[in-house]
Amino acid sequence: MSDKFRVLVCGGGNGAHVMAGLAAAKPDIEARVLTLFADEADRWSESLKTNDLTILVKGSDGQPDTAIKAKPSIVSKKPEEVVPGCKMIIFVVPAFAHNQYLDAIKPYVDPKCIILGVPGPSFDYAVRGILGDKSDNVLIFETLPWACRIKEYGKEVEILGSKETILGAIQGSLSTAPIGPMGKTPVETLQYILGAAPVLHVTGHPLGITLMAAHTIHCAIMYGTWANWDGKPLDKVPLFYQGVDEATAQLMSDLSNENLTVTEGIKRKRPDVDLSQVKHVYDWFMTRYTNDVQDKSSLKTVLQTNNAYAGLKHNMLEIEPGKFVPDFTHRYLSENVPFGLAVTRGVAEVAGIETPIMDKILLWAQEKLGKEFLVNGKMQGKDIQYTRCPQAYGLTTLDDILGH
Repeated sequence: MSDKFRVLVCGGGNGAHVMAGLAAAKPDIEARVLTLFADEADRWSESLKTNDLTILVKGSDGQPDTAIKAKPSIVSKKPEEVVPGCKMIIFVVPAFAHNQYLDAIKPYVDPKCIILGVPGPSFDYAVRGILGDKSDNVLIFETLPWACRIKEYGKEVEILGSKETILGAIQGSLSTAPIGPMGKTPVETLQYILGAAPVLHVTGHPLGITLMAAHTIHCAIMYGTWANWDGKPLDKVPLFYQGVDEATAQLMSDLSNENLTVTEGIKRKRPDVDLSQVKHVYDWFMTRYTNDVQDKSSLKTVLQTNNAYAGLKHNMLEIEPGKFVPDFTHRYLSENVPFGLAVTRGVAEVAGIETPIMDKILLWAQEKLGKEFLVNGKMQGKDIQYTRCPQAYGLTTLDDILGH
């Protein structure tokens, strides 16, 4: 039996390919993959019979492209084949798939295993709600480390760009334990897998990552753009970020201020909990995109002059040639509401803090999604189980939310 440090990557998409390849490239790590979707495991396994997994890394600042070749030891859709013996399990799947994977690994997971959500705002609620006392060690991050795309399934994936830093938080009895290769801590182990970039900045409580999530931006823009739409098709597709007007920017700021109100309310009740990661959305932009923004004079101008957002448009449906209507099934509502806005609203409810701006947006968004989350001022709708708000997992006290 191998004495290598065993890492399991859950997922079969772009990010999972990169994560599995980077882990497998380390000589003292055995990388395994669990993918439950359709025939992905069979396709990836078939490719590995005759090919390495190649990660193409785009060069920056005039540097040449590079290639990393590696081979996960096994790719399977059967958790019993890949979970036992793993000391780190990294979820690199969309939030809506987390519960399915947690249910699948539950019978086989080692209680001393580190569970990672990449990205993972509120991922700790799902881990706590489904795995219970089988795992109290959770490491979450606000976003994926890279922009990447599969070029050939199971054979080749391309990293288009890596973020300079990503923010994370860890909780559990093994947070600083030397569990990884060469006695590395969980955070050091993940940094070892990723390489020099992005730099992992892990601090504070996981709730800080959840309250700082980017759903504030997307949900505010969707509401600001479409809440008063008359239903008539548009002749052209509007810009998403660069099309923000003053009223929408103000709504985004107000929503962000509510997040801060929730944060401050929790800190008053639990002053020992570090939620320092939570910032106003303007400050978040200044941290992430300071070199990309041309006009930093206001939140509106930050959105309109951010080079990273140049040309990005709303997701629309072309119902006839040259006629467009908004696609309310896109992830900016279908994911950012149940796994973002609804979560923050659920936390606020447990903390006893009113959120009128949040409520207004949530009521509109759930109607567009055909769901019921917020009913009569409470997170008690019939579709609450499809969210990741704490109420969906029976987490109804502040101690439940904080994992105390």
